[in-house]
Amino acid sequence: MDIEFHYYLTYLIAVRAGFSTDIANIIAYTNQYVDDNIESFKIDEDKPSNYSNIVTQTMNILKPKRQLGKIYPLFHFVPGVVRDASLRNDGKINPLLTTANSPLVNEIMDWALSTDNPFCIGMACHAYADSWAHQNFSGFFDRINGISGFPQALVPDIGHADAGHVPDQIAHVWKDTRLKAEYAVINNNIRFMDAAKHLFYKFKEYNVPQSSQDDLEYEGRSLIAELLNAIGPRDEGNQLQQVRIAAYQTLGLNPEFGSITIPTYDKNAWFKEAVKLKYVVIPGRDQAQGAQHMTYEWKDRTGYTHSHWYQFQEAAKLYQKNAWDIINAVVDIQAYIKDQEVVS
Repeated sequence: MDIEFHYYLTYLIAVRAGFSTDIANIIAYTNQYVDDNIESFKIDEDKPSNYSNIVTQTMNILKPKRQLGKIYPLFHFVPGVVRDASLRNDGKINPLLTTANSPLVNEIMDWALSTDNPFCIGMACHAYADSWAHQNFSGFFDRINGISGFPQALVPDIGHADAGHVPDQIAHVWKDTRLKAEYAVINNNIRFMDAAKHLFYKFKEYNVPQSSQDDLEYEGRSLIAELLNAIGPRDEGNQLQQVRIAAYQTLGLNPEFGSITIPTYDKNAWFKEAVKLKYVVIPGRDQAQGAQHMTYEWKDRTGYTHSHWYQFQEAAKLYQKNAWDIINAVVDIQAYIKDQEVVS
């Protein structure tokens, strides 16, 4: 999914389910920042406060398999342990294929909620929602991901690279030609609203444990109706995204959604609040040789651990470890990564 679901809709769902607007913003920002946290940094590298982050997404699908194996199946394509090939034209079975609302992604989501840490919760929301958008794809290099045609033949078969961005876009209808005819036409709104409903259930049960199933279903239906109204018409070209975002922000003004305009997402906001750039002159080199070296420093060297960016990174490390343990208990990811490194 893209920013519309990961940030704006997640915020609306979280507030509607009982989170404060401040906590909902952390959950939603974290959810989207999983896709934008693509660069490794060394902060204060020559000081006791030195710190290194991890990346949670990469735009380079040709990275080493070991590195991809710590990103894609944990944050974006949680294996669904698929044993049923009845949807596919080729009849293939692969336990690494993502499936919507799978037991493993539920276990990860439930673990995150148990931490009471909004950064961990937002982190798990990303994988949880993506289990709907990324279903029938694997986070590994595998021909089972391949969609026939051109230019798909030129694209490595990892994740939904062959399908481009369309599996992640709201209001889009597309065709997955790997699936049998009766399953091939994909209406993303059906998938995304099912994800929204189940995410609402998770949040509501966390905030109001005594909620009855009837109450959850009634509130869920009301929520979905309001979200669909904000989403509006079908939009294959994603031309109306900004119109939809404005509609989500307007929806946020309603009392049941917090009565404030949803802050416009800025992928650099948390980083810039916590970190500053510094240019260091390298002795013995003139300007023509590139005498300046760029370094990164904490803006507040004594209080940086309270910054949102730092807390996101610590949650990412904690999430990565726990998601790996949860998945690896069922699917031997490490063995699969090694197999891919041998054959590639």
